[in-house]
Amino acid sequence: MAAIPFYAVLGNHDVQGNAEAQIQYSQQQAGSGRWQMPAHFYRSDFGTDDGHPLLRIVFIDTNQLTPESLDRQARFIEQAFAPSGGRPTWRVVVAHHPIRNFGKHGETPQLVSALLPVLQKAHVDLYLTGHDHDQQLIARDGEPYYVISGGGGQGLYRVARDHEGLVFGESQHGFAKIVVDPERMAISFYAEGAELAGQYAVNRICAGLAVGCLQQTSEPGNAKK
Repeated sequence: MAAIPFYAVLGNHDVQGNAEAQIQYSQQQAGSGRWQMPAHFYRSDFGTDDGHPLLRIVFIDTNQLTPESLDRQARFIEQAFAPSGGRPTWRVVVAHHPIRNFGKHGETPQLVSALLPVLQKAHVDLYLTGHDHDQQLIARDGEPYYVISGGGGQGLYRVARDHEGLVFGESQHGFAKIVVDPERMAISFYAEGAELAGQYAVNRICAGLAVGCLQQTSEPGNAKK
């Protein structure tokens, strides 16, 4: 079996230590070579769809919230999804800190003002993060879908449920799985013990707005709250 690579971004605890060591470890292809994080922000393509990339992911460093760093990363995202870049079927940005968030930490104002406009301009489909210790799926018309998967094992945070756009929100340990093919993107949330807690899908050809294009494909399970 081929070794599965890990594509990483820096979190707030990483930068409290020697974050550059993690980047150098990837640049030097040290160890097994599975650790992929060649820079503070980078991109990678996965699969093909009729001669162009099936999925393009841009990985960014949201610990750097200075205007200069956010401007560089915004330009990097814009260039990664420029029309001359191969027109990927699906466009995803991965970071540590959420933009929209109905958990403990709330929204990150600098990201809302500096990055959200470029995500909208670049027609990014999904913004995937952690940081908040819970699981969330947020859909707002005119914006990317937001997935927060931060229930990796630390103490959990409460998710406020009375917010517009919160499709799925659970204070539980677990993980999220996202699968794409040329026709659709499937988003699945799993609770502790790998029980399916909720499953949703977005059809690529849907011409509607974000909320209308999101379909629930499985009822939430009986995961412990």
